Amino acid sequence: MQRKVWRAFLLSCCVLVMLLALVFTDHSACAAPLLRRVEPNTVPVSGGTKITIIGSGFDTSDAAVSVFVGGERCSRVTVHSGTRITAVVPASQDAGPAAVEVETGDAPRAVLEGALCYDDGDILLAKWYRIKAHAASVWRLMKQGGVILLLLTVLSVFAVAWAIHCALVIRTSQIMPKPFLEKLSGHISRREFQEAMDACHKDGYVFGRVALAALRKSGKLPHKVREAAQAAGSREASHLFQKISYLSNVGVISPMLGLLGTVFGMILAFKTIGMGEAGARHILLAEAIHKAMVTTAAGLTIGIPSMACFYYFRGKLLRIITEMEQVTDEVAEAVSPAGEEK
Repeated sequence: MQRKVWRAFLLSCCVLVMLLALVFTDHSACAAPLLRRVEPNTVPVSGGTKITIIGSGFDTSDAAVSVFVGGERCSRVTVHSGTRITAVVPASQDAGPAAVEVETGDAPRAVLEGALCYDDGDILLAKWYRIKAHAASVWRLMKQGGVILLLLTVLSVFAVAWAIHCALVIRTSQIMPKPFLEKLSGHISRREFQEAMDACHKDGYVFGRVALAALRKSGKLPHKVREAAQAAGSREASHLFQKISYLSNVGVISPMLGLLGTVFGMILAFKTIGMGEAGARHILLAEAIHKAMVTTAAGLTIGIPSMACFYYFRGKLLRIITEMEQVTDEVAEAVSPAGEEK
């Protein structure tokens, strides 16, 4: 009985030792590194381009690191960190996609299929690779910016759409078109006030609503007609200014949101630096500041064009309103009855 207990005990100890060995054994030396992307992802077939391989698990202590592109060995291979390797691409006979391979000591060779494309100047696939690289770069910036950058993206879409809307609306041909003014002038000169009001109702132009307020006071004292027309003109002008004010709001809010994202990013940056090793703090600081400044750059990129569009439409709208005031005075005078005010 005692022998069986001792055998079970020894067997349990052996199993425990094996489990501990598996847990605490360093597998990084034999694990293959992970390749994520190559920058740039298009190179000429003549070779000689310096590329950067970005990934993880690169052994910086091992000098015997080899990089292959399309099966050909690269020259001047340098391991800068556990996540970055640079190499010079060899020449290729054929244009098209090529695999990138990294070999480090005894570790299995890491392969990234179709990581870059050899370009001979005519292949359309290389253009597609460049488009993918730009899209991936934008996506990485979006991930770095987080929720703040998502909000800025929504604001940018709204600003572009609203600027197009204002460009279509803030025009003389939409506010007081010449054909409408000529038709209205003909009705008023012939004292056809009802036909003139019908035309204002039917066409629905901004100036039509101003002229309609004056026509409704036809037959009353001149100052009453002018007051009605001026009140209607003020309402329409306020409505038009309210339209373009949204661009001003976007221009003010966007940089503030960007600054807020930068403040949050800097808070996290200093927290990360405090937890990092002394020798790597400057690297952590550079990476953290880069991420934090993304939102500020995005906010200014959205805010500056929005404010520029606002000032442009405001100047254009002021000119149109000045013209509308002159025509409104003419309509009020034509609608007013002849003779002196009593």
